Amino acid sequence: MYAKWLIFPILMVFLVHPVISLQISEIMYNPAGTDTGKEWVEIYNNDSEQYNITGWKLNTGGTDHSLNAPPTNGGRGTMVISPGEYAAIAQDASYFTSNFTSFN
Repeated sequence: MYAKWLIFPILMVFLVHPVISLQISEIMYNPAGTDTGKEWVEIYNNDSEQYNITGWKLNTGGTDHSLNAPPTNGGRGTMVISPGEYAAIAQDASYFTSNFTSFN
């Protein structure tokens, strides 16, 4: 009897919470010298599905930071991350794109 009640909550966790395979692959959180505008996070889509991160927020130290869709603040690309693709979330997109020119 207890086994039946134990299985139900476990199944509900898997049915209610979808698994998203976006992974943080790299973080620049405190570069040398002044770090104003130089912080960024790279995420990787390790899934077979694409994800639209429009409306997502990055929370740092209890503060939510909304993600701006390109070309806002000098960003480029799209808010959709296809399977096997990377995306950079930068504090200052203009600085990031001018210093990491190979990132497309």
